Amino acid sequence: MPKGIKTPSGDVVHLKTSFEAGERLEPFYTGGDVILSSDGRVLYTSCDSFVKAVNVETGQTTLSITEEEDSVASVALSIDQSLLSVGWRSVLVKLYEINEEGSKCVRSWKAHNGPTVTMAFDATSSLLASGSTDSSIKVWDCRGYYCTHNLRGSSGVVSMVQFHPSRLQLLSTSADNSIRVWDLQSSKCVQVLRGHVSTVTAIELSLGGDLLISGGRDQVVLVWDLASGTITHTHPVYEAVEGLVVVPMDTLDGFVKSKKKKRSLSEGVAFATAGDKGVIRLWNSLTSDPIATLPALSQSYSGLLYSGGLLVGVTFDHSLIIYNSTQHFNTTKQLLGNLDEVLDVCYIGRDYLSVATNSEEVKLLHRPTGHCQSLSGHTGIILSIDANGHSLVTASRDNTIRLWKLCSGTLHCVAVGTGHTHYVGAVALSRVKGSFIVSGSQDCTVKLWSLKGLQEGEEPSKLSVKYTQLAHDKDINAVDVAPNDKVFVTGSQDRTLKLWSVKDGALLGTFKGHRRGVWSVKFSPVDQCVASASGDGTVRLWALSSFSCVKTFEGHTNSVLKVAFLSRGMQLASSGSDGLVKVWTIRTNECAATMDGHTERVWALAVGEDGGEVVSGGGDSLVCTWKDVSESVEKAEIEKQEELLLRQQELDNLLLAKDYVRAVGVALSLDQPYRLLALLQELLEEGRAAGSKFTGTILSLRQDQQASLVRYSSRWNQNAKHCHVAQSVLAVLLGNLSQEVLLSLEDVGDHIKGFIPYTERHLQRLDRLEELSMFVEYSCQKMSLVANEKTVELSSKPVDNEVETVELIMAPADSTTPVVGIDDSTGNGIHDNDDAMVTSTHTDKNISRKKTKLKRLIKASRKRTSI
Repeated sequence: MPKGIKTPSGDVVHLKTSFEAGERLEPFYTGGDVILSSDGRVLYTSCDSFVKAVNVETGQTTLSITEEEDSVASVALSIDQSLLSVGWRSVLVKLYEINEEGSKCVRSWKAHNGPTVTMAFDATSSLLASGSTDSSIKVWDCRGYYCTHNLRGSSGVVSMVQFHPSRLQLLSTSADNSIRVWDLQSSKCVQVLRGHVSTVTAIELSLGGDLLISGGRDQVVLVWDLASGTITHTHPVYEAVEGLVVVPMDTLDGFVKSKKKKRSLSEGVAFATAGDKGVIRLWNSLTSDPIATLPALSQSYSGLLYSGGLLVGVTFDHSLIIYNSTQHFNTTKQLLGNLDEVLDVCYIGRDYLSVATNSEEVKLLHRPTGHCQSLSGHTGIILSIDANGHSLVTASRDNTIRLWKLCSGTLHCVAVGTGHTHYVGAVALSRVKGSFIVSGSQDCTVKLWSLKGLQEGEEPSKLSVKYTQLAHDKDINAVDVAPNDKVFVTGSQDRTLKLWSVKDGALLGTFKGHRRGVWSVKFSPVDQCVASASGDGTVRLWALSSFSCVKTFEGHTNSVLKVAFLSRGMQLASSGSDGLVKVWTIRTNECAATMDGHTERVWALAVGEDGGEVVSGGGDSLVCTWKDVSESVEKAEIEKQEELLLRQQELDNLLLAKDYVRAVGVALSLDQPYRLLALLQELLEEGRAAGSKFTGTILSLRQDQQASLVRYSSRWNQNAKHCHVAQSVLAVLLGNLSQEVLLSLEDVGDHIKGFIPYTERHLQRLDRLEELSMFVEYSCQKMSLVANEKTVELSSKPVDNEVETVELIMAPADSTTPVVGIDDSTGNGIHDNDDAMVTSTHTDKNISRKKTKLKRLIKASRKRTSI
């Protein structure tokens, strides 16, 4: 179990030391092409320099394709969903094969002189048409990878291309507000359809291909007869058409009650339109009025898709709203393609997460399904949010606050508070009964709003202010209410915190110590203290009794923007401008964990009810979920230690039994290179006497173990004491393994290259040693020859006794010291027979010892030279 701290009540709180990244709400659409697969399960979107595949059911990204230092210009998906074509701004077009395992680029070519802005596959997925900013249209064979047609004649940028479903024809639109029909057999334009007076934004063919439906920014939809090239019907839409799709006729049955009318409409073509007023309308080509109108949105539509029974509306704020055609086009899900900068986040219950972004709308995310709602009400960017139970309060740049209630999975605005004269940057709900709201503004005032007697109706009620206090000298950035609802604290850009009484708004004290503005404040859930985060890069803990700083936590390299308590007040979580989220243990002042998942500053931080989850959001448009895995990590660590001890005991037993062959494998698995070195040295010594035991052991290892052994040997070879073992290992592997097996070993080439410089150094050292040993041997031989010559010379002269002869024989050849036992003046006097005998014996032993030592050195040098 994780390390725990005993609370005053006797409970043990286990501290959190390890977190792993969980669900991520990341950008997957930032504008451009969106494609829905034919089965309606996957969305392919362009996101800056990425093309992403998004699962419609979960909202999670399943595939990501990118090109370094390039951005996406257009995307096309084949009918059989096996090929994905991507046009990049660098005028390259790349063709990818896609499957469940991933993607593979099979072809890349320069298609046009300018960026490819539109592409489309034909019904057989064998031809690809592309249109460019250079006014040209080209058709490519996807199997042979060559250009089959080069169609010229368009005016300006080619904005759309589409193959005819049953004829060898291609339709295109361009900047001259016309639609061209190209015959692919003759490579000529056979029709130019002129009827729109503004840009044509969408074209769709009927199922049989006889009718063409086009929409434009001139606020009309035209139905064309392709055989004659004439307009059969004109539908005024009264808004700029940004999206148009043909839908099955039976999807309109729920909106048409009369059987007679159904029969009359059966010969027409059903289609849907979406425009800049945020309204989706369902039409029949035979009627001038829409069959049905779906609920309007506050955002404009930029596109419309239909496939697999799903109608997908793409909005200008990068949201994708999914309607189910089998359920009267009811909204089933909304996916957020890009959150923009995340400013605040908080939990609403267990399943919902509220996110404030750089937008006037509050986002409500249903975590199990990924469904997200965008709720309008504010007219300025929402800067701060806070929740308690199923209530949510928001503060905005429009100088107002709003109270929302979660009911049946939807937030409803129940009250609005007006009165601040500047942006409202901080807001907090009461913790016990939800009876009041505290707000802080850039007008330097703090207001307490009473919720007593508030009645919920169809229209939002007006909140009443209980009191207003001029709280600080600069902007108020943060506010929080105590768990008992008796006091609240404010943090300001004037570098101070202030404690206030909820009852009458009286100032109870001021906390001073930060060197820069205070960005966040939070009451402890159990102790009488408050935590603050500041632009000076510190988190401080303040005592309410003395208004003094009792703890300072330093570790962020930049401003700390948010702080929160977890582990029942025993730990703190903080986020900063350095993109990090840190967890601190209050008792020890140590950083227990650091989460690195953002690339920009982290503005938002929220802790789950049980403290087992932390959510962070930042300027990189990411909302990251961090799950506490302290218990599982510590359990895994204990199991690892137990396994290590068992293996260590096994190794000791094998060494005790002198089973070196098995011990080598165990030492390799334990990653103990120096114990392995000792084992191999023992095996090498035994191998000299017992044959090929060393070689057999090396060759019996697995390939991964042999690769590890080569890596260790490369390290051993750097030391002259261990190079003999390293060279022996390398000799066994190079001499017994085939080239294919050697190359299959991991990084074997790099490790063998590492042998070369040190091996050359060892050889140079041995060469020098051999030269010295030969010189010593030569000197010894000369010493023996001179001694023998003197012996012969003296033996021809008369001597008094044998002692003198022995002494002269043992004298050094170049010695000028008088020999013991001979008189210097006469040359033939003896001083002492006993002393002469001792000296002779001692000299004999010294020479014998030197010769033995030299022989050992010569033997060792020859042995190393042979390596």
